[in-house]
Amino acid sequence: MKKHSRRTILTLVAGASVASHATAATAFPADPIYAAIERHQATGAILDAAVRARSRFPDRHMNDEQQRQLIRLEEAIDDAWEPCQQAGIDLINTEPTTLAGIVVAIRFIQVQARNDGAFMPHEILFEFDHRSDGDGGKMMGWLDVFLGTVASATAALPSPISIFDRERAPAST
Repeated sequence: MKKHSRRTILTLVAGASVASHATAATAFPADPIYAAIERHQATGAILDAAVRARSRFPDRHMNDEQQRQLIRLEEAIDDAWEPCQQAGIDLINTEPTTLAGIVVAIRFIQVQARNDGAFMPHEILFEFDHRSDGDGGKMMGWLDVFLGTVASATAALPSPISIFDRERAPAST
């Protein structure tokens, strides 16, 4: 029996681990919801920084130069809002492809809702039932789209029962 050095064994184990990880990565493509969330977080951080800079600017008794600076700060907010809004639209329309992705998306949207949807698209209006006297049309618009997207994604997932039945089905000859 040939003895292997510790280094040889570690190299073999590491190689097997990398190979199995690569196989798993190709067998299960990345859920697109993660990229949509990352993009929304990145654009939201830029918008948040612009809003914070504007909120710290004293806007009383301004001279001409300060007024020009204030206008630039407000334009920076508008410029930051456009990509954030588009990332929000992409986010609420991206169907998670895994159960884990659905859970992560719901948790992320919960945070957005707690923040009154400040970083979510505002132009999507929710049409209330004509018998409803509810309000919050702007809030409900993006949330309604997201819920529809998650419902579609959930319906597209394989049923645990159907997977179980396939595993128990006799092999075809």
